[in-house]
Amino acid sequence: MKAPIGWLREFVDFTAEVPRLADDLTLAGLAVDGIEGKGDDAVLDLDVTTNRVDGMNVYGVAREVSVLYGSALRPLPVDIRASTSGSGRPRPGCAADSSRSGCVPSTTWWTSPTT
Repeated sequence: MKAPIGWLREFVDFTAEVPRLADDLTLAGLAVDGIEGKGDDAVLDLDVTTNRVDGMNVYGVAREVSVLYGSALRPLPVDIRASTSGSGRPRPGCAADSSRSGCVPSTTWWTSPTT
C-alpha cells in the first residue's frame, strides 16, 4: 500500500524524518518496503499483512503514527446533513448512503404479510 507523507500530515503532526518514520512503523508491525521521493513529497510503500487491516488505509497508518509519537489524531471529516432530520440521527426509513436526498423506503419488504 502507498502512503504519501503529505496525506499522513493531514491527520497527524509529527517531526520524525521519513527514514525514521519508516523504521518506527516497521517495528510497530506495518512493514515499510521502500520510500519513494523525499520530505513531504515522499511516499511510503507499506507491506500490510492480513492481521493489520487497520493499516490498510492512510487514516489507519496516521492512527499508528499518532500512537508512535504521542501526537493527536485529527478526526475524519463527516457530513451527514443530507440524511438527518436535524438531530444528527438518520431519519426513519432513510439510509445515509442513498442517492435520493439521503432517503430510501423502509427496508421491511422481507417481513411476512399479516392475514
